[in-house]
Amino acid sequence: MATTTTEWKKTTLGECFALENTTVDPAEEPRDVYSLYSIPGYDAGAPESLVGADIKSNKFVVPNPSVLFSKLNPSTPRVWSVRDPLSNAICSTEFFPLTPKSEVDYTFGYYLLLNPSVTREMSSSASGTSGSHQRIRPSDLLSLTVRIPPLPIQQSIGAVLSSLDNKLELLRRQNETLEQIAQTIFNEWFVKSGNAVVPLHEIVEINPSTPLKKGTRAAYFDMKALPTKGSWPERPIELIFSSGSKFQNGDALLARITPCLENGKAALVQCLPDGAVAWGSTEFIVMRTKPTLPPAFGYLLARSEPFRDFAIRVMSGTSGRQRVQVDMLANYEIALPTKDVISKFSHVTETIFAKIKNNSQQGETLAALRDVLLPQLMSGELSINT
Repeated sequence: MATTTTEWKKTTLGECFALENTTVDPAEEPRDVYSLYSIPGYDAGAPESLVGADIKSNKFVVPNPSVLFSKLNPSTPRVWSVRDPLSNAICSTEFFPLTPKSEVDYTFGYYLLLNPSVTREMSSSASGTSGSHQRIRPSDLLSLTVRIPPLPIQQSIGAVLSSLDNKLELLRRQNETLEQIAQTIFNEWFVKSGNAVVPLHEIVEINPSTPLKKGTRAAYFDMKALPTKGSWPERPIELIFSSGSKFQNGDALLARITPCLENGKAALVQCLPDGAVAWGSTEFIVMRTKPTLPPAFGYLLARSEPFRDFAIRVMSGTSGRQRVQVDMLANYEIALPTKDVISKFSHVTETIFAKIKNNSQQGETLAALRDVLLPQLMSGELSINT
């Protein structure tokens, strides 16, 4: 049967969750290995693995199960579901470790904290000395009024939303495996092959000329759109072109500034309409393979450790604002295999990245559906049968 909103209970997040604040000093056990759930770890998609000697401050113990809610810059929601955490699980004090109380289903509670209405309220409550370091207090979060349905409805809502996220995770893992295969082939045939080497500029155009008139409305990618893992960028926004890097499908994008380069920001552009030109940050290096090589070559090169290590070594500039010297990058030497090997490489990578593109587009559709359903389910606007 479907529930009605009259059955929903008005309450607060503090009545739904317990705030766990047990702390530990990892430095007291300098050889122990800890799983650190940190802000950088959240952004990278996995906790950091560190020994106690490398962790310089107290951390919260992560209960099992728990939901970690970031108090830092809540306009960018970071809500981490932690079930069956790795051993010695701890988290940054920039998170609030929350455990659901008995009348709240864990999965429903996780999505309750992801509700855009919570993000809006926390954003308006945040304060700080600078725009980039706004924080909320525990009372800001726990005093927030919410409405929750009976437990069976919570479980049904959680099941619907988690099924979408499970499908998204499956697609993400498929793409990760496919890219690992492509990268392994690239490393064997272009990095470890022992073939004659050529300078990069002979096979790849760096920052090629691409026509786009000023004042043209076109897809825009900022630095945030580039992933640190995987080839698929975040969806672009439409903006009027003024100045910046210009690129098209098949181009590889690589961050040229610290710390974005060291963090691994790169992408393969294959999300634009046919013939479209997009633009982006002036801090992108655009790499376009010449006709003898497939487009994926430039991206896999950008992800290869020897190339990235070289790019980092040829950075220059003041501390904290160093940039890759493009003219030196153009002389990077890489092994070039035979035409037959290149032909095989082209066939394999075109198949792999076509599948990655298809999976990524499916993922965008599923994520958009989840984002539409979540606030409607959480408000009771969309009823669900139990």
